[in-house]
Amino acid sequence: MGGCYLGLERRGDAIRSYERAVTNHDAEGIATLKLAMLYREDGKNEKAARCYLRHLELRYQSQVFQTAPKAGISNSIETVISSINVDEPEAESLLYLAYYYRDHDEFDMATLCCSRLLDYPGPEKEEGKALQREIRSIIDGTGKDDTLDFSP
Repeated sequence: MGGCYLGLERRGDAIRSYERAVTNHDAEGIATLKLAMLYREDGKNEKAARCYLRHLELRYQSQVFQTAPKAGISNSIETVISSINVDEPEAESLLYLAYYYRDHDEFDMATLCCSRLLDYPGPEKEEGKALQREIRSIIDGTGKDDTLDFSP
């Protein structure tokens, strides 16, 4: 339904439709991903990050259930990010989250997201590598301020 609203250029209705779908058990994470993209485009970064993370959680749960239906599922953020199979929607989610975590000085999580992008053959892999180098330079103290201080 949300896609129909977007086609009719009724963005607010589309967002509400996707929000309803997410509330009513979006088992595959499709509505969650669409909602994340809309939030991102609207500059609602916190909401977008929550939706991208929820998308990864849903995909992880689906993948674990397919391989071991009776196994217990760990939902720690680190486990989800470390274990998920990376396809195009997950790569998009991981890249967004890598930037989000970097912008919030959560460099370990940003680096984890970037490292998972190395498993994906698309352009996100190269962007993840570049972001990882940037994060390393920030951590090493060379990325924040490149001006020289000549004070005595």
